[in-house]
Amino acid sequence: MKMKKMLLLMVAAFTATTTFAQFGDFGTEEPTWTKTISAVEKASDAYVEAPVVITSQGDVIKTGVFSQEFTFAGETLEPIAKSAYIVKYDKEGNEVWANALRGAATITAMTLDEEGNIYVAGRFADKVIVTSTDDNSVEIEGMEDQTDQVSGFILAYDAAGKLLSQKTVVPSYDFELFMTALENEGFYLAESKFVVNKIVVANGKVYVSANYMGNNTLDDVVLEGKIFDMFAMKSFCFDLNNFAVIQLDKDLTNAKLLANVNTSDDALYGELQMEPQALKFALDGEDVYVAWTGWGDVTMATEKGTQNFSFSYAEGEEGGREHGFVVANVTTGAAQEFRAPLEKSEAGFFTIANMEVAEGKLYIGGTYIGALAFDNQLTSTGACDAFMAALNTTDLTVEWAKTSGIDEGEANKFNEAALSYVEVEDGAVGMVVNAIDMSTKEISQSIAFLYIPDYDYFATMEMPFKITSGSASVAGAVVNSNVGTESTLIYFADEEFTQGIETIDNGQSTIGNSAIFNLQGQRVNKAQKGVFIQKGQKFVVK
Repeated sequence: MKMKKMLLLMVAAFTATTTFAQFGDFGTEEPTWTKTISAVEKASDAYVEAPVVITSQGDVIKTGVFSQEFTFAGETLEPIAKSAYIVKYDKEGNEVWANALRGAATITAMTLDEEGNIYVAGRFADKVIVTSTDDNSVEIEGMEDQTDQVSGFILAYDAAGKLLSQKTVVPSYDFELFMTALENEGFYLAESKFVVNKIVVANGKVYVSANYMGNNTLDDVVLEGKIFDMFAMKSFCFDLNNFAVIQLDKDLTNAKLLANVNTSDDALYGELQMEPQALKFALDGEDVYVAWTGWGDVTMATEKGTQNFSFSYAEGEEGGREHGFVVANVTTGAAQEFRAPLEKSEAGFFTIANMEVAEGKLYIGGTYIGALAFDNQLTSTGACDAFMAALNTTDLTVEWAKTSGIDEGEANKFNEAALSYVEVEDGAVGMVVNAIDMSTKEISQSIAFLYIPDYDYFATMEMPFKITSGSASVAGAVVNSNVGTESTLIYFADEEFTQGIETIDNGQSTIGNSAIFNLQGQRVNKAQKGVFIQKGQKFVVK
């Protein structure tokens, strides 16, 4: 495919869904169309990372928040508090339908299944009215009388915007401990929540990863959050970060816990807080991989058993923390830990933006400061750096690691936030990095960086617009740019995408070695029965 697809991948830089066959210099391209929604009264109301997806047919599903009334596809959406919306454009940029989550709510993750159904997940406060294009709205209830968005939701819509199913997760805290701490003239800073950070549909199942605090229940899955008790006297206590990966049926029932990562029981007392800080997952057939970062003593529990990891720290003014990274195949139980020298910087600089599996490699992207755990010879520039690393899926060893090397400005004022990245047919990997003003949370610049291992080629490029989310498919790519009170979609169509269908037998060798995708643009290792896309052409495998 043309070099344009490289640009599309770089500006979208979100999903491993698009192929191209040649590489060259990349530059700016005029978008096919742009659309802007102004639905918030002030910039601080916006949810900058609101997800967006493009289907294999070129339609776009966009999410966001709104604090003032706006009209889309002839439907007037009226907020209750700062509400959430989900809208659909066709490939020509025409408005198709709109739904709302009326009440304090935010959509934090979104994906599609092979039938074109839309799955969204996020957080909400006490009560939210979820609308549907068939006018059968439902009310979901979170933590009672709660104004903060601490409860979780997962919703499924069909391609026409009809609500199919919903699930809510309402966290709770230890009320008895709260009262005991008061009696002991102390405090318990109760902080409960359930927030999904990634959702994927595959193997006929729905997979989510979530950051939680307090106690949360999904069907028969009970997640008990860890509480730090500083003096082991139930007088000075607070909740800690926990992460879980959960599998559900496509109707959002029958939850099953795949991985649970939290502070080890023997580290819940003392002067130093220890906890996991970030987690993402990826799928490769039936195998489920996780990558997480944390410090201190952390435990990971899977069906294969419980594994304990201990990352060092030093006390006193000259002390520091070892922010380790762990990568594991939770299906087999294999795990590998990666370490770096102690670092005194805050935990917020250590993140995992995303991870994906393709062609026997596990790609991980995020941010770090100091020395990179995947390659201690790589050290950060400025406040922090973004990184990309490729691991072998068989033994979880590192094949290569690269860092952005971007000096975003004063270390105490700016930092970098990595979006996601793509792995493409010839092994090129790209990621978009935003330099962010920590005081205003505004993006000062969006920078794409690209690495092609076969040529050891590395390049960075400042984008002509600020990128806050994006998606790519065989039909093209779309990015979302949230600046101020405006949220703008920038759409790039793939001119070589066609709707032609070719029928071949399952064992026929004419499939070749090029990447194959299902109708939702998701990469598959092998085309079995069904309709697939290769080199922009549809074909049917009998």
